[in-house]
Amino acid sequence: MIFKKLKFFKLVIFILSCCVMTAWSSFEGNTDFPFEPGEKSAYKIKWGYIPAGEAVFEVKSIEEVNNTLCCHFSTTVQTNPFINKFYEAEDSINAVVHII
Repeated sequence: MIFKKLKFFKLVIFILSCCVMTAWSSFEGNTDFPFEPGEKSAYKIKWGYIPAGEAVFEVKSIEEVNNTLCCHFSTTVQTNPFINKFYEAEDSINAVVHII
């Protein structure tokens, strides 16, 4: 059961990342960026009433990759020490998204 819950949280984080990347691409050609480097969104993950861990979505930097302006996003998920005894999850997803 806990494996299904953690897979669900990974799926939620992935979908959140995709939504942000889609929103970002809708601003193509616009000089007002919706995100700034250093912005973070932190989410507490619970399994019922038990705290299970934390997920953090962060805008790392705006950088040039292959002569193209890009934004570097990072998403990390980590379970707390109590849940680690049953199932340890320490995952990270990094994405570089084309801005203009």
